Amino acid sequence: MKTICLIWYVAAMLVVLAFVASVIRYVPEAQRFGNILAATLGFCAVVAVAVAIWIGRLAADHPIRKSKTIAGVCIAAAVAVTLLTALVG
Repeated sequence: MKTICLIWYVAAMLVVLAFVASVIRYVPEAQRFGNILAATLGFCAVVAVAVAIWIGRLAADHPIRKSKTIAGVCIAAAVAVTLLTALVG
């Protein structure tokens, strides 16, 4: 998969996780943690969307778009978010 597609996938999965974290009812002692978790996941999703848009606007031959390291990090993030979603679900 292309790097941009993986970043969009990670962003979408983070939005799903933020939604799930916001609708779960926590015990009163952990309610603050639940709110912080949902806000953090939502913020990470917004950052991922911004990165996807930024990389998408780069030229096709730009070194960032061709980087194997960035592609590897995106694959690792996609796997991590998928496993986290499977764990929550």
